[in-house]
Amino acid sequence: MRGRLPMASTRTSGSTCPSRFRHRRRWRPPGAFPGRRITRSPRCLGCGPEHPGGLRVFPGPVSGRAVVAAHWTPAEQLADDRGDVPGELVCAALDCPQLWALMLHAPATTSDRVVTAVLETRLEHRVAAGEPHVVIGWPIGRDGRRWLAGAAVFGPAGELCAAGRQTAAVVGGWGVPLGRDHWAAPPVGTA
Repeated sequence: MRGRLPMASTRTSGSTCPSRFRHRRRWRPPGAFPGRRITRSPRCLGCGPEHPGGLRVFPGPVSGRAVVAAHWTPAEQLADDRGDVPGELVCAALDCPQLWALMLHAPATTSDRVVTAVLETRLEHRVAAGEPHVVIGWPIGRDGRRWLAGAAVFGPAGELCAAGRQTAAVVGGWGVPLGRDHWAAPPVGTA
């Protein structure tokens, strides 16, 4: 899986995946994860607070930026025999931050509801279980009846471990509601 999936261009809105993440000494965890208070999927593998074997990626808004972020230390029990998180679970770890980026940063009053239609992932470096990582997600934009978002996992030294792009299809009457009015949680400052 490493290097085989092409990363689709994220130039739609000028958003690109950074190649490194600088851990600032004063950088604080992002704002509260809205899914702890209000969730339609408490047993979601990626962000479900009630999933017994879940990945426990809880992205929250970053003040002043159209980004969500989470500190993530993959559980040791997720590791393969080399101590790495398998690629399919790394891909799953990108899913929720991308969707939360859309949920929190789409126009506040939109009535759009979406479901994940396509996930594209590029694996760059190993994701070591038990090591601290940062996962970020950002909205890319809208293209007709599709919303696009990106996400990345950065390792302990700030290296890009994985990058992904999600295509979410707009559906009628069901699906995940977009827009901050549905999921509002006050962001925490990052300074």
